[in-house]
This record gives sequence, C-alpha cells and structure tokens, in this order.
Amino acid sequence: MDFTPEDSETWIKRAYQFLASAKNNLDHDRPEIAAFESEQAAQLALKARIFQLEEIIPRTRSLRELLRRLALLTGNHDINQFIAKNLSTIRLLEESHDRSRYSTHPISKQDARKCFLIASLILQLITDSTKNA
Repeated sequence: MDFTPEDSETWIKRAYQFLASAKNNLDHDRPEIAAFESEQAAQLALKARIFQLEEIIPRTRSLRELLRRLALLTGNHDINQFIAKNLSTIRLLEESHDRSRYSTHPISKQDARKCFLIASLILQLITDSTKNA
C-alpha cells in the first residue's frame, strides 16, 4: 500500500479523534476503552509523524521505541528527557493496549486517566515537532 503525506495528516486527525473518544469514555466510566483509545491515539500520531519524516510506517507498537525514533529523526533531545521523566506512565499506556482487551484485571479510572494525560502530552509533542520542522 502506498501512502502520501496527506494520509499522515489524516492519521493525526484520527489520533485526535481517538483521544476525544477516550475522554468521552473516561467521563462515562469506561476506563478500559479510554485507556485503549489513548494508546491508539499516541501510537497513530507517532507513526504519522515518523512517516512524514522518513516515509515509512514503523512496525512496532512500542511507544518508547517510537518516541526514541522521533527524537533521533528530529534531533530533539527533549523527547528523550520526556521519556525518562514519564517512563512509568508511558509503560502503563503501552500495557493498556493488551490489558484493556485481554486482561481479567480491570484498569482503574486513575490509570485510565494517566493514560489519557500522557497520550495528550505525546500528541502535543507531535504538534510541537511539526511546528518546529
């Protein structure tokens, strides 16, 4: 499948739609869905931005790996500091991908809120990296 730079703009818009839906699910006491959608928002936005920079779509779901790749591609070392500062929450967001679907241990509202907040920050990083390009 061939993708264009315009496609990546659509993916970023979808990422914001996932994030808005996550907020709605948080507000309606659906923490597993909110956490999953938060993870999807962050993953999609990161992949879209990386595609804009190198015209490939990474085949990983690791948000840490995607963030590190974005830092390398943009030369923005603040992203590495962001990872270090928020490592446990980023891991929680990564885990929510599978945990929200397959685990019998529910995701708490508090953890879902953390997922939403870190995803929001990641999308802000994407927006900032686009403006600074």
